[in-house]
Amino acid sequence: ITDSNGDSMEPTIKSGSIIVAQKVDPSDWEYTTGICMVIVNNMRVIKRIKENTLHDNETLKLHSDNPNHGAIT
Repeated sequence: ITDSNGDSMEPTIKSGSIIVAQKVDPSDWEYTTGICMVIVNNMRVIKRIKENTLHDNETLKLHSDNPNHGAIT
């Protein structure tokens, strides 16, 4: 359980919203889509996986719902 900070996922998730997340087993990562929280080097981001390409090229493109923000790979 954590809270969101920032507006990159608005209007879907407003800044300050409480987020409840469930850990996904690494064997299921390539099937995961939708909104997720990714933690890398103690940094957490809440983004949307529109198309999961882990099986094809071992990368994920994480999208913001707010059109003023972009995507990260």
